[in-house]
Amino acid sequence: MKFLKGTLKVAAVSCILASTAGAALAEDAKPWWPNSADKIVGDKVETYDYTPRLVPPSRKWNICVLLPHLKDTWWVGIAYGAMTEAKRQGVKASLFQAGGYTELNKQLSQFDDCITSGANAILISAISEGALKPKIEQARAKGVKVVAVGNPISGVELDAAVFGDYNVDAGVAGRALVEYLKAHGKDKARVINFAGVAGAGWAEQAVRGWAEAFKGTGVEVVELKYGETGKAEQLKLVEDVAQTYDDIDAYVGVPVMAEVAPDVLDQVGQKDKVVIAAFYLTEGAMQGVKNGDVLGFASNPMTVESAVAMDLAIRVLEGETVPARLRMPPVWIDKTFIENNDMTKFSPPSGWNVTYTVE
Repeated sequence: MKFLKGTLKVAAVSCILASTAGAALAEDAKPWWPNSADKIVGDKVETYDYTPRLVPPSRKWNICVLLPHLKDTWWVGIAYGAMTEAKRQGVKASLFQAGGYTELNKQLSQFDDCITSGANAILISAISEGALKPKIEQARAKGVKVVAVGNPISGVELDAAVFGDYNVDAGVAGRALVEYLKAHGKDKARVINFAGVAGAGWAEQAVRGWAEAFKGTGVEVVELKYGETGKAEQLKLVEDVAQTYDDIDAYVGVPVMAEVAPDVLDQVGQKDKVVIAAFYLTEGAMQGVKNGDVLGFASNPMTVESAVAMDLAIRVLEGETVPARLRMPPVWIDKTFIENNDMTKFSPPSGWNVTYTVE
């Protein structure tokens, strides 16, 4: 099977570089570099090996990290990568999470608090692109650097950005699903897409990615089911679909759906009929892949993604020129991949507790 693969390469020389990078760098940091990255300029994509700063910054910069929530492994992984890299490089970092995509006002208030507290830079995963644009413009006018991470932001100038194109992620997962269905005699299939939060840029990107992957195949998206990505909301959506349809071949979409769907499908006698695939990672979805309830998911290495974002913020503060837009290429992750690869690039290490402050 051929999929888009962002090969994650950690060379022995990187360990040597890390060990000689300077006493001010944290000695317990696990090297995540060099890592494949896509530099994006317009329609042009240049892939290269990204390596972070390996010398201490000129001062202890103050950096805020603003995330929508910490309800699943994806966002905990983003927190892990950013805060661990901040510690490695010896800067001050403060992590804030709004509590969910319904908590826009809280994120806006947290953005203001970061400015008031004297942050030199803000790493932002925006709940709403439109609502954050004026805040970003005001911050940059005051000299505060702004780096987007995780969720896409367009239509406003940033100092740097690193996030996946969720249409690419969903496309990787969609093509994997099509190949799997064909291999199992399914040239035609009916699919429900649990798309995520209605109107969110990342959700609409993913919808396009699934559609593009299924274009020209016998796979039909019967319905788009939008909703908050918490377990309670996704459970309601899955129960509704399971009670409405008995002729569906696959559920695709957000990984929280993949966490709750197997039990629901088992209860209605459809577990062996419906294949499940997702376009990013949560711990529950990964466990589902391990035990055979979930076919797989596409994911970029989000702990690396946020580490890169933190490094970009520090580089900008140090006066370096950085790429305006980077993407960590996604890979298709199934049971075989999990058994043969270092998954700490995709999720925080077991037992890691969220760190809200690095001094």
